[in-house]
Amino acid sequence: MTPRQIKQFGGCFLAACFLGMIGMYGAAALWRPTGGGGGPYGEGPEFGEAPPPPPKPKTRLEELDALRFTPEKALDLCREIIAHPKSPAEAEAARLKLREILEHAFSARMQRGKVDEAEPYYRELRADFADSKEAKEAHRRWLEHLANEATRAVAKKEFDRAEPLIEQVVGDPEVPPPEFFLEAYQRYLLEKWRQARAAGETDAATAYLNAAASFLIGQSGAQAVVQALGQDEDPKSLIARGDDMNAAGDPGAALTFFAAAERAADRSPGLRLPEGESAELDERINMARLNLAVQAHAAGKLTGRGSAEDFYRAVVNAKSIGQRLDAAKGMLALRMEEAQKAAEGRQFQTAEEKYRHLLGDEACEVWALQCQKDDTDPLAGVSDEDLKSVQQFHPKGNDARQTAHILMVLARKGLFTPPIPEALTAREAIPELRAGMGLGLLRSETARALQVLRAVIREHSGHPTAETVRSGIQSEIREARTTGRFEALMELTGFYVSEIGTPGSQDPFRPELFTCLKMAAEHFRQKEPMKRVFLLTLLADAFEGDPAAEPSRKEAIEKALEIAGKSPPPEASQAPLSTGPSGLDGLSYHRVFNDTGYYLLVFYDGPEKFFARLAPHRHGCVVMKDGKYTIGVAVTADDVVPYREEVTCAAQSFMSAYVIETEGQGKDEEWLRSPRIVGSFTLLRAPAGTGPFEVEPKTGDVTKSGD
Repeated sequence: MTPRQIKQFGGCFLAACFLGMIGMYGAAALWRPTGGGGGPYGEGPEFGEAPPPPPKPKTRLEELDALRFTPEKALDLCREIIAHPKSPAEAEAARLKLREILEHAFSARMQRGKVDEAEPYYRELRADFADSKEAKEAHRRWLEHLANEATRAVAKKEFDRAEPLIEQVVGDPEVPPPEFFLEAYQRYLLEKWRQARAAGETDAATAYLNAAASFLIGQSGAQAVVQALGQDEDPKSLIARGDDMNAAGDPGAALTFFAAAERAADRSPGLRLPEGESAELDERINMARLNLAVQAHAAGKLTGRGSAEDFYRAVVNAKSIGQRLDAAKGMLALRMEEAQKAAEGRQFQTAEEKYRHLLGDEACEVWALQCQKDDTDPLAGVSDEDLKSVQQFHPKGNDARQTAHILMVLARKGLFTPPIPEALTAREAIPELRAGMGLGLLRSETARALQVLRAVIREHSGHPTAETVRSGIQSEIREARTTGRFEALMELTGFYVSEIGTPGSQDPFRPELFTCLKMAAEHFRQKEPMKRVFLLTLLADAFEGDPAAEPSRKEAIEKALEIAGKSPPPEASQAPLSTGPSGLDGLSYHRVFNDTGYYLLVFYDGPEKFFARLAPHRHGCVVMKDGKYTIGVAVTADDVVPYREEVTCAAQSFMSAYVIETEGQGKDEEWLRSPRIVGSFTLLRAPAGTGPFEVEPKTGDVTKSGD
């Protein structure tokens, strides 16, 4: 059991004991006679005590509060106050109470199934407070009750009882009919159609069937309408009726008629449509679906049964490229709206997921369909740089459509942005979302926030969002210094120096950063020496060449080597891996991989004494003079033991990858290991007067410039 666990368990044990004591004393208190009682329950004053003063008379509003559980009496008093108020304020307060009492009385009775008792409260609430949210919610619940009653009546084939209920539900201008009610409404319309048809009322029968077709399209029960339509009409007349409904702006009914025409054509061989007319019917069906999608989209019905998404997706396999492209553009617009809505609601992670999905799916689909059109250049809008990247995958290919296909594969993998406006907008929005999420988490989850912001800076260094991050980190550094949050100050300054860089000589933040680093380093002097060492390395690097920072460099090296010297020597298998001659006269170089989520401090003690610092999930190269070195490796975490190794350099290159073995490594750390986040090899340090050097970005090989 670790000390942390012992502390936690001990705390729980003491708390349990304490609660037990409270329980015992509480039990005793229950049996203690109450003060001011002549008997066992404290009735009446004790002998010689003055009687308590009589209670003050209640105001009418206080009486209202006391009557809140008896709505009939409360309502009478409310009405009395409103009719004869003592002041305008009393009248207004009583009116607010009246609305509250009516809503509570209605809700309580509806919940208990006492609909007859609830109705008067509903009627009064609607009459006196029609624009209030309470009245609107009560109206919605009342119509839901009517829809339930209508559904039960239709199920029992009590159509006469159902009819007035259905008329109220369907005819209400404020509340759309609930989805569970639609099947009952369909059955009612079909029954009215049968009655009118049997009575020879052709126009009425047609009207009922048209209503059923229009209202139910996209719902599970629409098939029954299709069956009714296809019973005794031929496909061509049904298509003509569908065209009429489409022209009248009712694509839902049109789609039902077209579906009925398909069913009628399948009913017998003699009614089958010629191939050309069948293809035209398919196009009509898809056009009706597109029109329905547009209507649902405009009404804001994006998901659920009969939604814009349903209808757009139904056209995905259309034979017409134009119709498929229209549907794909609709889906793309839908996804953009969803992502933007999530971003506006500060649901940063949800918004980013939707944007990334859009880039790899809907945007790719739109671009692919655009490329298939005969009058379109498939490579329009593709940059020369992106075209060059295709050569890595297909060096001999020069066909435009083949090149577009390769780019499509890259786009679906997130390695290329399709050249359409929505995709470019999504690509620009992602770093802004990550920056917003990271900056929003800085005070509550500093470590997590810096992980997110680190990815923003590394992936989008040239993006305007990088400036937003810089400004936000500066503000947090100032706040942490003012409030004395030194742990946060250490993490924030480490991020600033390593990821954003040192402020220039004319930057007003430069002296502030120096002061913050000195203050934080001093805070950790006694109890947490490695944190002090880390802050001293930041001072030394950020203010290199400044005489005020030179003592920090010396102290950092001395203290770190002293701490590392106390760590156990490494096993033979852990020695740095030699990778061959360095090719540098009298010099060696060390390739260092920091595969941890911490800042890694590497200290060298030999012919030269110096240090190198790597940010989390970074790698770089250190050039040093030949000789024997003791290398100490440490991080700022107190529970991580420093590492020490011995190495002899003789014009050679070698490498080390440093990890910290922990259980349950987080998802974010795995993601931060991706090449686009880790980046390329950089030169961390070289002896003065020996350069300049060049570092191969992918391998880390070091060469003299000009060789």
